[in-house]
Amino acid sequence: MKNKFIFFGSVFILILSVITFIFFGTGTELLQAMGMGGKNTVWGTYKGKKILMEPGTLFARYYEQYENNYKSNGQELNDYVRYYIYSSAFSSAVQETVFREAVKESGYEPTPEMVARKVLPFYTMPDGKFSSDYYNMIPAAEREYIQDNITLTGRYTSDLTGGDSVGGKPLFGLKTSKDEVEFIKSMGDEKHAFDMAAFKLDSYPESEVAAYAKENAALFDSYKLSAVTVLDEAKAKSILNQLKNKEITFEDAVSQYSEKNYTESSGKITAAHKYQLQKIIPDEKNQEAVFALTKDSYSEVISTSVGYTIFRCDGEKSSADVADSALVALVRQYIEENESGRIEDYFVEAGKALARDAALSSFDDACKNAGVENIAVPAFALNYGSVSVISSIPEIEQLAEVGTNENFLQKAFALKEGEISEPISVGDYVIVLKMTGIEKADTDESKTEAIESDISGYDQSAAYYTLFHSGDVVNNVSSVYSEMLRQQNASK
Repeated sequence: MKNKFIFFGSVFILILSVITFIFFGTGTELLQAMGMGGKNTVWGTYKGKKILMEPGTLFARYYEQYENNYKSNGQELNDYVRYYIYSSAFSSAVQETVFREAVKESGYEPTPEMVARKVLPFYTMPDGKFSSDYYNMIPAAEREYIQDNITLTGRYTSDLTGGDSVGGKPLFGLKTSKDEVEFIKSMGDEKHAFDMAAFKLDSYPESEVAAYAKENAALFDSYKLSAVTVLDEAKAKSILNQLKNKEITFEDAVSQYSEKNYTESSGKITAAHKYQLQKIIPDEKNQEAVFALTKDSYSEVISTSVGYTIFRCDGEKSSADVADSALVALVRQYIEENESGRIEDYFVEAGKALARDAALSSFDDACKNAGVENIAVPAFALNYGSVSVISSIPEIEQLAEVGTNENFLQKAFALKEGEISEPISVGDYVIVLKMTGIEKADTDESKTEAIESDISGYDQSAAYYTLFHSGDVVNNVSSVYSEMLRQQNASK
């Protein structure tokens, strides 16, 4: 069947939703009770056609279906859950709109026999017999909706992804090549096992922190300063003139005008180490002018990271005491935020030393000498992106971020048996590997069906992405729902 979009979202099951619609209807009372964004609120568009939350619309139907599913499972319908329901209902409504348009454009019409065969189960009692009472109990509009879903929308999904089958073979839809499945299965056939040493970056030695503090002591000198900060430069200059003319006290200027972006309520600067002040004052000449202030003197109006500031010197600076544990902790934080490469370089060198040691003795002894654990990594296959059809990477903390780390995977799987890697940076670790062996995956025929299902799922996900990023869909759910919450909170 010719179509413009190939799409079937694995999260949203259209045909099964019909059952819920039968029992819960179109949700008119619910919509009225909740005031869902107003009758004419546009939640989004598809090809310029407005998607509204009105009784009988696909959007309303799906909203109530998903809400009832949550309720039947005893889940709390908080603001977050309701947003998820709105989003899901919107996506499903767009999806079904696409299906219906594609079927309409194709000119397909089901035969009466097909209609009877497909819809009969919905009006059949547990004893297998057709119930005219049950049939007549359902409104005509609902019966028509059921018929369209099963015979038109249902056929569309079958054409795309399969459905009806004979002897286990799908009559319609996406077919998966046997060679394709075998090729994907082969991706996970070879698995490599490793010994691993991992240096955690936050274990950077205290001695190294103290050494950095000693080398860069001036950065951690502490200045005794207060400040008045305003957003308007002219206002700041006016305040400075008043201070110089003693028309206003500094304390009054702080309490009446200051934004207190960098200060306590008294005006005292809270982060007064040299490196912190350098962040507040971008211009180096202005930095030097502030650092040169003498007790009780004022700076000129200085452009700072937020606004315009007048600094006052309250006393002599305090030189950094590298023996102070509190200062050492501050220096560590500074290095982590501003000199993280120094930490990584340290552990890269430690990793190189471990690799040299391991080449002369054993990997286990080298780990002990370096003070790290030798972690045995179970065999796993090369699997960039942690694709489900290939064996997963072991759930080891140090490997949590390697699934999309191309550098790590390339270096790890280039190793020959017994070979030791160079240090590899991975997230919060520097890692050294020794490849300990190669295993062949066991042949598992049940894996074939799983791969076929996964391939279909990937195609469906790709089609879903294509549709909702095609430009035909405008999704206003987030902004409409946020406005609804705002109005509800304002009315309380």
